[in-house]
Amino acid sequence: MNLLNALRKLYPFAGKADITRPVYVFANRRNAGDLLSAKGVKLAVGVKGTDYIIEGNSPQQFLKSFVGKNVRLIIGGGGLFMDTFSPFWEATISSGIKYVLFGVGVCDIRGKKSLPPDSLLRSIVLCAEKIWVRDSRSVTLIENICGIKPSSVICPSVYYVHQKYPAPLKRNEGSRPRVLYVHHRKLVRTANRGEDFVKNIVQEVCSLDGFDFSETDNICRDPDRLLEKYIRSDIIVSTRLHGCVFSYALNKPFIAISADNKIDSFIDDYCNAVVVEMKNLSPDILNKLVGQRLSILPRKETFPSYLEGIKNAGELIKRLFINE
Repeated sequence: MNLLNALRKLYPFAGKADITRPVYVFANRRNAGDLLSAKGVKLAVGVKGTDYIIEGNSPQQFLKSFVGKNVRLIIGGGGLFMDTFSPFWEATISSGIKYVLFGVGVCDIRGKKSLPPDSLLRSIVLCAEKIWVRDSRSVTLIENICGIKPSSVICPSVYYVHQKYPAPLKRNEGSRPRVLYVHHRKLVRTANRGEDFVKNIVQEVCSLDGFDFSETDNICRDPDRLLEKYIRSDIIVSTRLHGCVFSYALNKPFIAISADNKIDSFIDDYCNAVVVEMKNLSPDILNKLVGQRLSILPRKETFPSYLEGIKNAGELIKRLFINE
């Protein structure tokens, strides 16, 4: 009996023809925020499965391929509560396939309609077997619309990045400070600014203070090389949520430039960092903040508990696959 139990731990699907298999669902492989969030989900759950990328694929065709098969979707990472993804959600709900939500969140751009209809969000939540969202804003929205308060965990990409780079990363000494600007041009335009509005201000501050400037949009083929950019930087200025998230995971000082409520929620929930409303940004304000924040690390003392929350949620999801 002990041998049988040991084999089942090594091969949880062996001898269980009716057990469900995981399919890890996320939005985009080239967007490092989506990809590393998915990697964090898979690391926390710890059960091998296949991937499904939402963008660029037909959800109807994808779901049809699983008719008659025992699968369970683990939908995780990224701002998937967004109107852009409504066709995927509608097809998933109609299919009747089991699914859990792990580390998803709202994408709530100020001044722009970006959320799915209330009726669809209600269906998404109520049809899920289990749900963990990534911030308090997502919790509040779901509670107001669905009448239930979901559990929350920090973005799963934090779990993955911290596992890869567990040691605190201190600023470079004896060299010119390096500023990394993480941009999201479309988001800057939604604030009625030119797409290079923030970039020009960051470059002006770097010129004034003698800092080196570099930039990224987090769209890449090699996320490890991307993370090296963060590691080599002394402070990050980001208009992207995951520019803030990666900086936080690496314990790098950062300044968030916000036109999206999900950025504000991440900072409020987890960080020792500052947010500047994009429409209020100026060279003087940014210059002052860079000087103030250069030596202030963004993690709170509660950081270990956030990692533990991800780990515990992953264990609960894992049981869905090994206890049937």
